Amino acid sequence: PDGTRLAIASLDKTMMVWTVFGQWRRKPLRHCSAVLMCAWSPDGTRLASASADGTVRVWDAVTGLEVAKLEGHDNTLYSCAWSPDGTRLASASRDQTVRVWDANTWSEVANLEGHIGVVYSCAWGPDGARLASASHDGTVRVWDVSTGSEVALLEGHDDSVSACAWSPDGARLASASGDYTVRVWDVSTGSEVAKLEHADDVGDGAEVNCCAWSPDGTKLASSSGDESV
Repeated sequence: PDGTRLAIASLDKTMMVWTVFGQWRRKPLRHCSAVLMCAWSPDGTRLASASADGTVRVWDAVTGLEVAKLEGHDNTLYSCAWSPDGTRLASASRDQTVRVWDANTWSEVANLEGHIGVVYSCAWGPDGARLASASHDGTVRVWDVSTGSEVALLEGHDDSVSACAWSPDGARLASASGDYTVRVWDVSTGSEVAKLEHADDVGDGAEVNCCAWSPDGTKLASSSGDESV
Protein backbone atom coordinates (compact mmCIF):
# COMPACT_ATOMS: atom_id res chain seq x y z
CA PRO A 1 0.00 0.00 0.00
CA ASP A 2 2.92 2.40 0.55
CA GLY A 3 4.13 1.86 -3.02
CA THR A 4 7.59 0.57 -2.05
CA ARG A 5 7.07 -3.17 -2.54
CA LEU A 6 5.58 -5.46 -5.16
CA ALA A 7 4.20 -8.96 -4.56
CA ILE A 8 4.05 -11.40 -7.47
CA ALA A 9 2.00 -14.63 -7.61
CA SER A 10 3.30 -17.39 -9.86
CA LEU A 11 2.34 -20.69 -11.45
CA ASP A 12 5.58 -22.10 -9.99
CA LYS A 13 3.75 -22.42 -6.62
CA THR A 14 5.43 -19.37 -5.09
CA MET A 15 4.83 -15.75 -4.26
CA MET A 16 7.74 -13.31 -4.19
CA VAL A 17 8.16 -9.81 -2.79
CA TRP A 18 10.35 -7.23 -4.53
CA THR A 19 11.15 -3.61 -3.94
CA VAL A 20 10.13 -1.20 -6.68
CA PHE A 21 13.82 -0.97 -7.54
CA GLY A 22 13.93 -4.65 -8.49
CA GLN A 23 15.56 -5.97 -5.33
CA TRP A 24 14.39 -9.37 -4.15
CA ARG A 25 13.26 -9.00 -0.54
CA ARG A 26 13.25 -12.60 0.71
CA LYS A 27 12.90 -16.29 -0.14
CA PRO A 28 9.77 -17.25 -2.10
CA LEU A 29 6.61 -17.94 -0.08
CA ARG A 30 5.38 -21.39 -1.08
CA HIS A 31 2.08 -23.15 -1.72
CA CYS A 32 1.60 -26.75 -2.85
CA SER A 33 0.26 -25.66 -6.25
CA ALA A 34 0.05 -22.59 -8.49
CA VAL A 35 -0.48 -19.25 -6.76
CA LEU A 36 -3.11 -17.39 -8.77
CA MET A 37 -3.47 -14.15 -6.82
CA CYS A 38 -1.97 -12.23 -3.91
CA ALA A 39 -3.20 -9.20 -2.00
CA TRP A 40 -1.67 -6.82 0.54
CA SER A 41 -3.55 -6.04 3.75
CA PRO A 42 -4.53 -2.35 3.93
CA ASP A 43 -1.81 -1.62 6.49
CA GLY A 44 0.86 -3.46 4.48
CA THR A 45 1.84 -5.81 7.30
CA ARG A 46 0.38 -8.99 5.81
CA LEU A 47 0.05 -10.69 2.45
CA ALA A 48 -2.69 -13.12 1.42
CA SER A 49 -2.28 -15.61 -1.42
CA ALA A 50 -4.91 -17.71 -3.22
CA SER A 51 -3.83 -21.00 -4.73
CA ALA A 52 -4.86 -23.94 -6.86
CA ASP A 53 -4.12 -26.06 -3.78
CA GLY A 54 -7.49 -24.91 -2.39
CA THR A 55 -6.11 -22.71 0.38
CA VAL A 56 -5.62 -19.08 1.21
CA ARG A 57 -2.41 -18.46 3.12
CA VAL A 58 -1.61 -15.33 5.06
CA TRP A 59 1.99 -14.22 5.54
CA ASP A 60 3.79 -11.74 7.74
CA ALA A 61 5.11 -9.28 5.17
CA VAL A 62 8.18 -8.46 7.28
CA THR A 63 9.37 -11.89 8.40
CA GLY A 64 7.91 -13.99 5.59
CA LEU A 65 6.43 -16.42 8.12
CA GLU A 66 3.06 -18.05 7.46
CA VAL A 67 0.47 -16.55 9.81
CA ALA A 68 -2.55 -18.59 8.77
CA LYS A 69 -3.66 -21.31 6.38
CA LEU A 70 -7.35 -20.96 5.55
CA GLU A 71 -9.03 -24.19 4.51
CA GLY A 72 -12.67 -24.78 3.63
CA HIS A 73 -12.95 -24.42 -0.13
CA ASP A 74 -13.24 -27.64 -2.12
CA ASN A 75 -11.33 -26.54 -5.20
CA THR A 76 -8.95 -24.01 -6.79
CA LEU A 77 -8.97 -20.45 -5.46
CA TYR A 78 -8.77 -17.67 -8.04
CA SER A 79 -9.01 -14.54 -5.95
CA CYS A 80 -8.65 -13.07 -2.47
CA ALA A 81 -9.43 -9.58 -1.19
CA TRP A 82 -9.07 -7.76 2.12
CA SER A 83 -11.90 -5.67 3.48
CA PRO A 84 -11.12 -1.92 3.53
CA ASP A 85 -10.46 -2.00 7.28
CA GLY A 86 -8.37 -5.17 7.11
CA THR A 87 -10.54 -7.12 9.56
CA ARG A 88 -11.84 -9.65 7.02
CA LEU A 89 -10.53 -11.55 4.03
CA ALA A 90 -12.66 -12.87 1.17
CA SER A 91 -11.79 -15.69 -1.23
CA ALA A 92 -13.36 -16.81 -4.52
CA SER A 93 -13.20 -20.37 -5.76
CA ARG A 94 -13.85 -22.91 -8.45
CA ASP A 95 -16.24 -24.54 -5.94
CA GLN A 96 -18.73 -21.76 -6.88
CA THR A 97 -18.57 -20.03 -3.49
CA VAL A 98 -17.13 -16.93 -1.90
CA ARG A 99 -15.99 -17.31 1.68
CA VAL A 100 -15.24 -14.62 4.23
CA TRP A 101 -12.70 -15.06 7.02
CA ASP A 102 -12.17 -13.16 10.26
CA ALA A 103 -8.65 -11.69 10.13
CA ASN A 104 -8.19 -11.96 13.90
CA THR A 105 -9.31 -15.53 14.54
CA TRP A 106 -8.97 -16.78 10.93
CA SER A 107 -12.32 -18.52 11.28
CA GLU A 108 -14.83 -18.65 8.43
CA VAL A 109 -17.62 -16.16 9.09
CA ALA A 110 -19.59 -16.41 5.84
CA ASN A 111 -20.08 -18.84 2.96
CA LEU A 112 -21.76 -17.00 0.09
CA GLU A 113 -23.56 -19.42 -2.22
CA GLY A 114 -25.63 -18.65 -5.30
CA HIS A 115 -23.35 -18.76 -8.32
CA ILE A 116 -23.70 -21.77 -10.63
CA GLY A 117 -20.20 -21.52 -12.06
CA VAL A 118 -16.62 -20.88 -11.07
CA VAL A 119 -16.18 -17.63 -9.12
CA TYR A 120 -13.16 -15.85 -10.57
CA SER A 121 -13.11 -12.60 -8.65
CA CYS A 122 -14.35 -10.90 -5.51
CA ALA A 123 -14.19 -7.24 -4.53
CA TRP A 124 -15.21 -5.36 -1.39
CA GLY A 125 -17.33 -2.25 -1.64
CA PRO A 126 -15.74 0.91 -0.21
CA ASP A 127 -18.10 0.73 2.78
CA GLY A 128 -16.88 -2.75 3.75
CA ALA A 129 -20.49 -3.93 4.10
CA ARG A 130 -20.92 -5.31 0.59
CA LEU A 131 -18.94 -7.77 -1.48
CA ALA A 132 -19.21 -8.32 -5.23
CA SER A 133 -18.32 -11.54 -7.04
CA ALA A 134 -17.81 -12.30 -10.74
CA SER A 135 -18.46 -15.75 -12.16
CA HIS A 136 -18.25 -18.09 -15.12
CA ASP A 137 -22.06 -18.19 -14.94
CA GLY A 138 -22.06 -14.74 -16.61
CA THR A 139 -23.27 -12.80 -13.59
CA VAL A 140 -22.00 -10.42 -10.97
CA ARG A 141 -23.61 -10.80 -7.57
CA VAL A 142 -23.55 -8.36 -4.68
CA TRP A 143 -23.74 -9.66 -1.12
CA ASP A 144 -24.53 -8.17 2.26
CA VAL A 145 -21.65 -9.71 4.20
CA SER A 146 -23.23 -9.32 7.64
CA THR A 147 -26.28 -11.39 6.69
CA GLY A 148 -24.79 -13.48 3.89
CA SER A 149 -27.71 -12.54 1.66
CA GLU A 150 -27.56 -11.68 -2.04
CA VAL A 151 -28.72 -8.09 -2.51
CA ALA A 152 -28.20 -7.68 -6.25
CA LEU A 153 -27.89 -9.91 -9.31
CA LEU A 154 -26.31 -8.16 -12.30
CA GLU A 155 -27.14 -9.95 -15.54
CA GLY A 156 -26.44 -8.96 -19.13
CA HIS A 157 -23.09 -10.43 -20.16
CA ASP A 158 -23.15 -13.12 -22.85
CA ASP A 159 -20.15 -15.02 -21.50
CA SER A 160 -18.20 -15.61 -18.29
CA VAL A 161 -17.27 -12.63 -16.10
CA SER A 162 -13.63 -12.67 -15.05
CA ALA A 163 -13.37 -9.55 -12.89
CA CYS A 164 -15.35 -6.84 -11.16
CA ALA A 165 -14.41 -3.51 -9.59
CA TRP A 166 -16.28 -0.96 -7.47
CA SER A 167 -16.18 2.72 -8.24
CA PRO A 168 -14.58 4.72 -5.40
CA ASP A 169 -17.96 6.07 -4.27
CA GLY A 170 -19.53 2.58 -4.21
CA ALA A 171 -22.37 3.60 -6.53
CA ARG A 172 -21.23 1.63 -9.59
CA LEU A 173 -19.66 -1.69 -10.45
CA ALA A 174 -17.64 -2.49 -13.55
CA SER A 175 -17.37 -6.05 -14.87
CA ALA A 176 -15.03 -7.58 -17.46
CA SER A 177 -16.17 -10.48 -19.59
CA GLY A 178 -15.39 -13.03 -22.24
CA ASP A 179 -18.08 -11.42 -24.39
CA TYR A 180 -15.51 -8.72 -25.32
CA THR A 181 -17.16 -6.09 -23.13
CA VAL A 182 -16.83 -4.15 -19.92
CA ARG A 183 -20.18 -3.23 -18.46
CA VAL A 184 -20.95 -0.62 -15.82
CA TRP A 185 -23.84 -1.13 -13.41
CA ASP A 186 -25.80 1.09 -11.07
CA VAL A 187 -25.59 -0.97 -7.88
CA SER A 188 -28.69 0.52 -6.26
CA THR A 189 -30.98 -0.36 -9.17
CA GLY A 190 -29.09 -3.27 -10.75
CA SER A 191 -29.38 -1.62 -14.14
CA GLU A 192 -26.66 -1.51 -16.81
CA VAL A 193 -25.57 2.06 -17.45
CA ALA A 194 -22.76 1.50 -19.97
CA LYS A 195 -21.44 -1.18 -22.33
CA LEU A 196 -17.82 -0.71 -23.43
CA GLU A 197 -16.62 -2.98 -26.23
CA HIS A 198 -13.19 -4.45 -26.95
CA ALA A 199 -14.18 -5.29 -30.52
CA ASP A 200 -13.77 -3.79 -33.96
CA ASP A 201 -16.45 -2.82 -36.45
CA VAL A 202 -16.89 -6.41 -37.68
CA GLY A 203 -17.19 -7.84 -34.20
CA ASP A 204 -13.72 -9.31 -33.82
CA GLY A 205 -12.34 -8.97 -30.32
CA ALA A 206 -10.96 -10.81 -27.32
CA GLU A 207 -11.88 -11.64 -23.77
CA VAL A 208 -11.63 -8.73 -21.34
CA ASN A 209 -9.90 -10.04 -18.24
CA CYS A 210 -9.46 -7.04 -15.95
CA CYS A 211 -10.91 -3.62 -15.16
CA ALA A 212 -9.98 -0.86 -12.70
CA TRP A 213 -11.28 2.60 -11.79
CA SER A 214 -9.16 5.70 -11.46
CA PRO A 215 -8.95 6.99 -7.85
CA ASP A 216 -11.39 9.82 -8.59
CA GLY A 217 -13.89 7.52 -10.32
CA THR A 218 -13.94 9.48 -13.58
CA LYS A 219 -12.08 6.92 -15.71
CA LEU A 220 -12.13 3.16 -16.18
CA ALA A 221 -9.32 1.03 -17.61
CA SER A 222 -9.61 -2.49 -19.01
CA SER A 223 -7.19 -5.09 -20.37
CA SER A 224 -7.92 -7.69 -22.99
CA GLY A 225 -6.58 -10.76 -24.72
CA ASP A 226 -6.15 -8.61 -27.84
CA GLU A 227 -3.10 -7.11 -26.07
CA SER A 228 -4.76 -3.76 -25.58
CA VAL A 229 -5.59 -1.59 -22.59
